[in-house]
Amino acid sequence: MNNGEPIASALRTCSTDLEHIRRPDGTRGTETQLVRETMESAGANEETIRLANGLMGEVTLRAGDGRLQAASQRPHAAMLARYQEHQGTAAEAWRTAVQEYQDTGTLVPETLRNLSVPGQATPLVAVEALAALKHDAPMQESFIGKLSTRQAIVQLTWECHEIQEKLQAAIDSNHELTDEARRLMERQYVAMQHNLARITAEAEAVEKLQPVYDELLRVYTATQAQAAQVGIRTQTITVNGNGRRQNPLGYSQ
Repeated sequence: MNNGEPIASALRTCSTDLEHIRRPDGTRGTETQLVRETMESAGANEETIRLANGLMGEVTLRAGDGRLQAASQRPHAAMLARYQEHQGTAAEAWRTAVQEYQDTGTLVPETLRNLSVPGQATPLVAVEALAALKHDAPMQESFIGKLSTRQAIVQLTWECHEIQEKLQAAIDSNHELTDEARRLMERQYVAMQHNLARITAEAEAVEKLQPVYDELLRVYTATQAQAAQVGIRTQTITVNGNGRRQNPLGYSQ
């Protein structure tokens, strides 16, 4: 003990008189939010911190009554909402691009950029292919759904990796964090990866239904076309009062 305090007294202080927590910024208090305050100490902006809390959650430490309490939040629902937001945005971007291509025969650079995800640019030919399906709206929407689902998963995966790298850098550069605080935030990494894997698996499970929907749409379209043809024949072939078939006017028996 540098201040001359006996070891027994120091141990009693550590075990029975825990009233304050050392925060990531070096100050002391009765409560700290580890993820937020660690990223704030590293200079992260509010948008990045909100994204980290939405994807990774938060760890809150509280001191009192001689005890240290930790509460972890692992927001599967928030990550799922983020995925659904990406999926909706991607689907709308594809519809906008298809309409623009049908109207002008080309795309402005901004429209094409809106279709891209990190690490993967979208080729113009993909939009051309979708535009060619303008007379088969169910099939066109089916492909838009598949593309937007895959893009949403890519976008979410990229964001999770980016947040993990930023928080890890913030942890590595922070000398105020205790070993316990580091361990708790590492557990949040693992939980985030589990949530990401779960959402990916759920999306892939839903995708397995898509071929069934596609087949249903094809059968429905064929049935509607057949019904329309039968309707035309019904309108052009009538039965007279004697029960004999009568062709439309202008046609001989």
